Amino acid sequence: MKKSLYSKMAVLLLVFMGSLQAQAADVFTLVSSKPANGGLWEKPNPYVTNLNVSFSLTFGEEVLITNETPDGISLVKDNDSEVPLPTGGSWKLAVDANNPNRVIVKMVTDDGYTHAIYPSDSKYTLTIPAGLIMNGDMTAENETIILSFYDSQKAFEEGTLVKPVSTTPAADGAFVLTDGKAAAAITLTFDHDVLISNANPEVALLKGAEDGESVTECSWQARFGDDNKTVVVEAVASDESVVTFTPEETSYYFILPEKFIADEDGRYNPASAIRVWSTEEAKYAAFPHLVSSVPAAGDALPLNDAGQFEVAFTLQFDKAVKMQKASAISMREGSADGNKVQTGNSDWGMNSWIATMQDDGVTMSLSYNFFGTVETFTPKEDTKYYLVIPAATLVSVEGNLPNEEIVIEFNGPVTTGIDAVDAAASAATRFTLGGAQAAPGTKGVVIIRTADGKMRKEMKR
Repeated sequence: MKKSLYSKMAVLLLVFMGSLQAQAADVFTLVSSKPANGGLWEKPNPYVTNLNVSFSLTFGEEVLITNETPDGISLVKDNDSEVPLPTGGSWKLAVDANNPNRVIVKMVTDDGYTHAIYPSDSKYTLTIPAGLIMNGDMTAENETIILSFYDSQKAFEEGTLVKPVSTTPAADGAFVLTDGKAAAAITLTFDHDVLISNANPEVALLKGAEDGESVTECSWQARFGDDNKTVVVEAVASDESVVTFTPEETSYYFILPEKFIADEDGRYNPASAIRVWSTEEAKYAAFPHLVSSVPAAGDALPLNDAGQFEVAFTLQFDKAVKMQKASAISMREGSADGNKVQTGNSDWGMNSWIATMQDDGVTMSLSYNFFGTVETFTPKEDTKYYLVIPAATLVSVEGNLPNEEIVIEFNGPVTTGIDAVDAAASAATRFTLGGAQAAPGTKGVVIIRTADGKMRKEMKR
């Protein structure tokens, strides 16, 4: 009697499951994902270096998981090598506790933590087999989901964007003038053949700023130049001639929209703003430039009582500046691209360049520090040393224009140490290496700014 009842229940269960499988023939589609398909796989926060192997899939309705630890999910790097599971680990699916329409897909370790990998400027492809996710009433299942994304900005740009290798006029270059007039045109040169997907893009040429006054209201056209690697973008008048204008002594911006140029791999151009100057003189006048330094270029590095150079400088610019990325600065031995100078605490890897602007806005105190103490090293005789400040390390306060690379050459020490002080010089103000005004009787190296505006270093024992 019981056996017959159990047999009937088993048959009914099989019929019910078969009915469900038949109903599940429909599929329901993915609405969005994180990372987005074709997008950037981002770190969980800016303070870590690795990427969590965790992804979210959002559907248009509530979902159920058919298998929380399924086989068949794969994450492949550069269409070549599959990212292996950690020892004892697995893939895990779960419905997001905060959103019943969302599924979290993650690779977990044997103790349940989310696995992490280091970015390597690569493209990854995530594949999730069909049938692992169902809608809430179990009438539809997911189809195979394939998502691709990039683990760094560099990989993203190389994988999705096509950018010119050069432009004419050059970015931050100057127009070529003919009888005082410039053409409202720019040529983009690529390193491979491209396609023009929109021959009449919405381009603008603006004066003075990226939201400045428009130079022309004429329409623009994009055409190939000498070959399919060059695209000429130009404003054309009603008679189809190229528009010309008389530039003022300022900057101009070509504002180019995205996706009017593509290539056979499906990559496209990003939106961009290309700055061009009316003349080289106008460009030079706008950008910040170094006027003087202490120690001065060509001088011997001054030594303290221990025969060491305290890595500190005073720099004066022709306009007010602010520091952008002091960590890019370096002190090098032998040549401007030689080995970095090794200071007393270099091995710790915790040194930093500290920049302090003085009240005039144009004078900067710059020093290499280890937890607030200026670092030192012993210079070699007959050796050149270089302070290297890369381009765009600092910008002008007005206009936010970056510096060009600054390289200051110094000599190794001389036997007399610090130059004798000219008694006739009138010292207007004294500063410490940190940029603060030095109190009377301050010992050690101080910066003296004389009444005539000149600066020098002096050792007070």
